[in-house]
Amino acid sequence: MTRDTIINDLMRRRPNGPKGTNITYTVRDGEYSYRSMKYKQIAVPSDDSYGYDDESLFKMGFKDRSDVRNYIRNRDFENKSDWELGRTKATLNRRTNKVWERIESAIYNVSRRGGEGIYSVSERYGRRDIANLFARSYEEARETADLFFGYLISDRGDLKVKFEKFGTVDDVTFLNAKTTESIQTQVSRCKEEIESQTKRIEKLEAMLTTLHTVESQQIAVETVEALNRAAQASECAV
Repeated sequence: MTRDTIINDLMRRRPNGPKGTNITYTVRDGEYSYRSMKYKQIAVPSDDSYGYDDESLFKMGFKDRSDVRNYIRNRDFENKSDWELGRTKATLNRRTNKVWERIESAIYNVSRRGGEGIYSVSERYGRRDIANLFARSYEEARETADLFFGYLISDRGDLKVKFEKFGTVDDVTFLNAKTTESIQTQVSRCKEEIESQTKRIEKLEAMLTTLHTVESQQIAVETVEALNRAAQASECAV
């Protein structure tokens, strides 16, 4: 099934699930609605995942609610801003919440246990993304990250590894391209800063040299004048 097909199904009041799945629903009372003065009816599915396996839902590529929201906004609402949507914003919110609530546990389950694919490496308490690497399990990803990147941070315990997607080693170069570009940009900025600071140091040293020169010259002039005055005073005394 395509991503759009799954999304469309999950936005239904009662999803049908994949072909061949037999989902049944039991109706029960939910929260009390003071507007209608009665309890809302809730349809409880026989399968919480509506027949979809965790991996299929994870492979859709959504990591959080905002990913789902952005996707539906772009697909169903011409990527309009909240202001442009007006009252239609409520529809976007409703569809987003419905889909995310139905896939959240699957995303969490796969992210936690990992699999054969791509893992991101970053600092646990920082925003710095270090790299992406391929591993066959979460444990292997952790060991590889610690081996190659552990020395880059002050505390190896702060090294964070997260499963991003199922894939192969061939995906690493493409995914690391953005990180590579970011590092190259930072290197260029550091070089520019070094050049700028070097020029500043040269200017400050020149100012310091000039200051000492002026001090020496003024002292020399004052010394000569003092000697001349002393000599003149001596002649007058004679």
